Amino acid sequence: MPVSWGNMDYQLTENQIWVGALLFIVYQPMVANKTGRYPLAQIISGFPENERAEVKHGIDALIEMNVFAMSGKDICITTMSESLFEALNHINGKPADAVEDMLKKHPAFSSLLARINADDRLAPPSDVGDTAPRSDDHIKTALPTPAKPARMKDKAFPVIIFILILVGLMLLGVALYELGSV
Repeated sequence: MPVSWGNMDYQLTENQIWVGALLFIVYQPMVANKTGRYPLAQIISGFPENERAEVKHGIDALIEMNVFAMSGKDICITTMSESLFEALNHINGKPADAVEDMLKKHPAFSSLLARINADDRLAPPSDVGDTAPRSDDHIKTALPTPAKPARMKDKAFPVIIFILILVGLMLLGVALYELGSV
């Protein structure tokens, strides 16, 4: 359980921050596909090879804690994963005393946070070195183009079009007014 610092705000531990990131990593494709389950292998394969093991170990730990569930090869969200995601966002930055009071009232949540903090698989990834994209062929380097000052002829055409439309609307309004007064 986190240490009380008087009036200071509660700060998530490193493990809790990593769990929040894992929750988001798993939720993201599910939300995008409007489903409550998604192939775990596809989530893991979205990471560079040197990071996949760390992500998989963290997700496995959350499955063992019943934060996520597996159905065949699909990972599924649970009420516990939804509650944990909301709770981590809720307690971060709240007064530490208020969070401690909440944890005393909700021993199951307090116990889960203690298990998260104690599990080495839920420690943030160590320095994994340089991360490289899976392949360079999909990356195109776009060089910034220098801004060019607008020339008078570049401004003239839109201004002329605007004036023509304005005059046309005025003539239409006059014509409709004359038709209405007859």
